[in-house]
Amino acid sequence: MYKQGRLSKGEFLWLYLLPNDGGKVCLGLSISRRAIKDAVSRNRTKRIIKEWFRQYALINKTGYDIVVSVKKKPASGKTGAKLIRDELAQLLQ
Repeated sequence: MYKQGRLSKGEFLWLYLLPNDGGKVCLGLSISRRAIKDAVSRNRTKRIIKEWFRQYALINKTGYDIVVSVKKKPASGKTGAKLIRDELAQLLQ
């Protein structure tokens, strides 16, 4: 996936896309402790990304394997969630 997929880089996230034959979207998340220190923030970031894909991205993208890798912690709270959503929308275009 990392070698064959198409890479889009943002300020906080890296997004890898690879077409598949299944017709479904498979989402993978990669968040290291180096990027986000505390487990609560890592899990919250995962929930934000999963919910965004459930609502928006899965409607538009079918037949892809997608891996989202978080490289840097955005701001905490509602501001951080908005930054993550905006960057996901930008990277998928």
